[in-house]
Amino acid sequence: FMLDAATGEVNWHTKINAEVLADPAFDGSYVVVAAGNGEIFAFAAADGEQVWSLPTDVPALTLRGNSTPTLAAGGAIIGTATGKLTVVVLENGQQAWEARLAVPKGATELQRLVDVDSAPIVSGPTIYNIAYNGQLAAIEIRTGRIIWQREYSSFQNLEMYGNTLYLTDTQDHVYAINTDGGIERWVNNDFEGRELTAPVYFKGHIVVGDDFGYLHFIDAQTGMTSGRLELDDAAYSQPVVEDDQLYIQTRDGTLLAVRIN
Repeated sequence: FMLDAATGEVNWHTKINAEVLADPAFDGSYVVVAAGNGEIFAFAAADGEQVWSLPTDVPALTLRGNSTPTLAAGGAIIGTATGKLTVVVLENGQQAWEARLAVPKGATELQRLVDVDSAPIVSGPTIYNIAYNGQLAAIEIRTGRIIWQREYSSFQNLEMYGNTLYLTDTQDHVYAINTDGGIERWVNNDFEGRELTAPVYFKGHIVVGDDFGYLHFIDAQTGMTSGRLELDDAAYSQPVVEDDQLYIQTRDGTLLAVRIN
């Protein structure tokens, strides 16, 4: 569905014969959607007409989720369930390049999961992304050349502020990584087993929600836990920062707005 932001009226809608598990991407001209069956669709933003579609491989077992596409430099940048990051030309749906962020390893399908479900981050000429059971990597946007990569595992979105990447890994550890060379600045191990959300930067803090109904605040410079706020229910998704406020949705559907002095 494409809705009018001012009135909420439906401008157009179209049907995709697959489950959509990630946010669509929009740049004013195109809407790009990654479907659960591995197919990528592009639609004209003006009227919803399909411009192209591109199938990608999906292993027998994958994580439940998809990478939200990022649109930049005339391309759609998308993570796949096979551990790759691919760039597709927006005008025609042709693949420009792909880079591998994870290699399946292990004897079982569960051990061989390598989904790239994190939304790619673009900063200047560089893309940053991470894979489950794989690597955090910096990739050259024009060529797909891997500039650096470090061994971290996550299916959560990354956060970037200044020259630092923040991530929540599969062990519920929160990291700060310098974008220049991938050097680790700090790690916070206080929240193991709490099923953390992806992190967000908010007024000098890194904020994560958990499955026990708390927001946790971490000093962005030192990595030390600086406070927490009890919620009505478990945090459902990554907090969102807008207009000096932090918004968080809980599992029971409540939307909370948080301010700090």
